[in-house]
Amino acid sequence: MKIYNKKSFIAGVVSFLLGVALLLCCIFKTFDLKSVLLMLSMFLIAMVETRRSMSCQMSKQDKIADLDERNHLIRLKSKSKAFNITQTVCFILMIAFMFLGTTAKEMLLIYTGVGLAFGFNISMIAEIISSIYYEKHT
Repeated sequence: MKIYNKKSFIAGVVSFLLGVALLLCCIFKTFDLKSVLLMLSMFLIAMVETRRSMSCQMSKQDKIADLDERNHLIRLKSKSKAFNITQTVCFILMIAFMFLGTTAKEMLLIYTGVGLAFGFNISMIAEIISSIYYEKHT
């Protein structure tokens, strides 16, 4: 059997190994419904991915879908929107935790707000650096 799409094949093998690892964990511990459903879905994903990677036609379809400009645009827009939403939520939570911490005199709430401020600052610095990079290289 020839592998036409190595990326899908590796994803299938990793999914299979994760399913086996979960099966071993369930054997040595207790089986519960959530673990069984996750294990079955991992094995199903592994079968689908390895089948698609070994089929010439399906691999061509996957490669065409990966190269499609519309898919790239949708992916870029969704990542940009998710980043903006994450920054906004992080900022709102930072302000809320700082306010609640100072009014309730709870240091844990203030520390949580400081941690969120640190994450917010990292995201702002990353946005500035990426903007500078793409202005120079585009």
